[in-house]
Amino acid sequence: MITLLIGLVDAFYTYVVRITFRISLLIHDVNEDVVKELTSIPTLLMISCLHNDKMYFYIAGQKHMFVKIAEFINTLSRKYHFNYDLYLHPITPSRDYVRTYSIPYEHFSKEGKWIISEEELLNVFEKELARIKKENNVNKDL
Repeated sequence: MITLLIGLVDAFYTYVVRITFRISLLIHDVNEDVVKELTSIPTLLMISCLHNDKMYFYIAGQKHMFVKIAEFINTLSRKYHFNYDLYLHPITPSRDYVRTYSIPYEHFSKEGKWIISEEELLNVFEKELARIKKENNVNKDL
């Protein structure tokens, strides 16, 4: 991990391994012992003190680590009697479930208004539908 403190950039992280998730952990009623124990998680990247005795922890990891980290946090919560909220954020979701599309910039005026006609949209839709039918060997009458 490399941290730079230049201008508006307060941190820059470089990972040597492929990170597959991050955990946002919000702990209520934190004490010093809890923080000390949580710092033993090797992939803990950030700790922030919030108001009302709450703390935010940012943990990154690989998929084989998640259960062990979650069990460790749960064990600490029973040991020190605190409540927590754990949010799991996948970083590298499966390509089967992720699609990205954009509207070409040429369909917007300089004022940011949509300038494509319904006829053009219908034409593009029909071409795409024909391509999909051909790929999937679907009857053209459908």
